[in-house]
Amino acid sequence: MPIGHVPRQIEIIAKGHCTRTCSPGDIVQVTGVYMPSSYTGWQALKSGLMQKTYIDAFNIEKDKVNFREYMLSDEMLEKVNDIKRSMSEEELFLKMSRSICPEIFGMEEVK
Repeated sequence: MPIGHVPRQIEIIAKGHCTRTCSPGDIVQVTGVYMPSSYTGWQALKSGLMQKTYIDAFNIEKDKVNFREYMLSDEMLEKVNDIKRSMSEEELFLKMSRSICPEIFGMEEVK
């Protein structure tokens, strides 16, 4: 990469427990070591002293958790069960539909 330019993408090498912790498109925080890697063969002659770089990752954390991976705490699960018990199914449906996009009046079936 030329001097002064910001990398738009970078190769990350994950080994061991860091593999398969995220999917393409996930927003992650990577902790690792910024390493150089020499070109070989014809590319080495053409590139001169420039080297490609990568991050050798030893910790990968997701910033946002997927819905499937989200676990409710006992306190939150108790609140949800209390709300379910206190309302009939129709009242619960109306309350949920009114809380989604409240600026749009009506159309509860669509919401």
